[in-house]
Amino acid sequence: MSAMSTSRLSSPEAVLSDYHLAGNLHLPGILADPTGHLTALHTEVARRFGDNEWIQARCTDAMNRIRDRLTTMDTTAPLPGQVTNWLFGTGVTTHVLLVAALRNPTIRRRYTAVRELLRENDKLDYHEHLLHRLGSANLTQGQVTDHLNALTTVFDAATAVTADYRFASDITESARPTGIDASHDSIAAGLHREAVFWIVATYCRCLTKLSLADRPIDHRLNAFHALLADLGALTADDRRKKADWVLADLPGLTEIALALVLEGDVAGLV
Repeated sequence: MSAMSTSRLSSPEAVLSDYHLAGNLHLPGILADPTGHLTALHTEVARRFGDNEWIQARCTDAMNRIRDRLTTMDTTAPLPGQVTNWLFGTGVTTHVLLVAALRNPTIRRRYTAVRELLRENDKLDYHEHLLHRLGSANLTQGQVTDHLNALTTVFDAATAVTADYRFASDITESARPTGIDASHDSIAAGLHREAVFWIVATYCRCLTKLSLADRPIDHRLNAFHALLADLGALTADDRRKKADWVLADLPGLTEIALALVLEGDVAGLV
């Protein structure tokens, strides 16, 4: 285990303020714990998980991740890396709200999950705002289906190669149900705009895997460019502008998050 991983698990407070770790460690499911450290952490994290102090700390953690990603976008990185940084920085806006409501900050289904949350709280207008910031609010079912079909071709090519890549296991034939099929299911359910997040993420991972396997991707970029253009995120300047809009939205996001917390101090989330 790395020093960074160890420090993140050093105390209940370190875990409780980390929205990814706390989201897992407050639930049962430890498979092996020779020292007993993880079991002790789980017990304490589960006990304090719903305290407003730690809900606010985790919301702050999520908002800091938005700031970190969107203020450090590297325009010299390969295009899939640039898009990934913008995409995930933008997508963490959903996590702020899910964390505030003690919901699972899911990775793939984040926009569907936040839609359910905001619908239950009569705030679907804010869901539309989040989709506008992503760029998918006005996309039609047909457009998204076309983009998914183009992605499928790239996915098939990427599954046929091997590469030393941290997300390589997500781009395999066994991962097709989550990488491709789940997006078809979302589109069929009328959640095509919400499906766009994972379509773009998977596109970036496929292109990165192909590049790392020394496979040319230039001939595959036209369809990817078309997807980015539909999102208003084709160029680095486009993505910078969209990122700045999200950063400017953080005070409003704080207000919505506070409305989802039973009690809280606004100063704790800014």
